[in-house]
Amino acid sequence: MKITIILASVLIAGSAYAQEVSNPPVVATTPAGEVNTEGAHQCSGSDLFDASRFSIVESFEFVDYNGNASDVVGFTQSVVYRYTDDTTLHLAIPFYSNGNTGFGMTGVGFDHAFIKNPCKFVEAVSIGVDFFLPTGEDDFGGSDVNIAFGFDLKGATCVEKLGWNAGFNWLANQDTAYEPVLGGLTDEDIIHVNTGLSYELSKKLALSFDYEYWNGNNDNYLSSVGPGLSWNIANNVNIDTELNFVVDNGSANNTDFSTKMGLSIKF
Repeated sequence: MKITIILASVLIAGSAYAQEVSNPPVVATTPAGEVNTEGAHQCSGSDLFDASRFSIVESFEFVDYNGNASDVVGFTQSVVYRYTDDTTLHLAIPFYSNGNTGFGMTGVGFDHAFIKNPCKFVEAVSIGVDFFLPTGEDDFGGSDVNIAFGFDLKGATCVEKLGWNAGFNWLANQDTAYEPVLGGLTDEDIIHVNTGLSYELSKKLALSFDYEYWNGNNDNYLSSVGPGLSWNIANNVNIDTELNFVVDNGSANNTDFSTKMGLSIKF
């Protein structure tokens, strides 16, 4: 089993889930399919099984290839549990179709916002750990447990209603992982970096523009940019969408563009 040493410098000073939905009075600006946990009621130890702690997230992903490979359609069903105001637990089950169909590796993990409002321009710094468990679907995952480590930041700018976000994720690939934007199955570690700006048009609607970088190995990488939209339909319902156009990619990657949509419902 390959063991990857994760750099200890992963912003120990610092979802997502700062990327990952509640009922905020302002628009959530998290990436599609992730859950924003700001603004919810205060959690206490006496209501651990209160329904308001739970959120359901339905995510859709489409990846278009400009080569001969089959395009990928993915659906992910997630349950998010708000343990405290700063900590969430989540379970995610993806289902893919690329000519073949099947379940991807099941993700189980947590996110914790351990720094909040340290300065005027930083609102939160969060860390997260995920374990990806095999499901026996050889087309969409491996036979060993993969581990992902990440952190997320978000904050404000000098411009009113203009915010920023940034994140880093490192998947320690012990056997095989499935990542659509990297062409599917890979036995290499996967690095994902994202950053972006979001502008609040109203209390319920925000626009964003994001940059993403994916790397599966020296020849399989891509950079993409694109717009996003976040809409709080109701206090407990949020929709996030994003469209990513590839602006640079390695010789082993033929992704053209990808799009994502997430529907989050909080009880």
